[in-house]
Amino acid sequence: MQNEPQKPKFVDLSNPENLDKVLNSENTLAEKLATSIIERDNEDAAVDSKIKETDAQVKRWKGLT
Repeated sequence: MQNEPQKPKFVDLSNPENLDKVLNSENTLAEKLATSIIERDNEDAAVDSKIKETDAQVKRWKGLT
């Protein structure tokens, strides 16, 4: 009988205790997850900034008409 590769253990990250354990552990998953969260926050901030900029442009344009 051949050894089948083990399936990765599922961790429910919606549970704050599990998320805290992963983020506080010293492993590659924790680094990837933390990096992903930071990148996502940066993307969201960039999108928010662009929306605000566009809204301001529209308000200025409407003020001219």
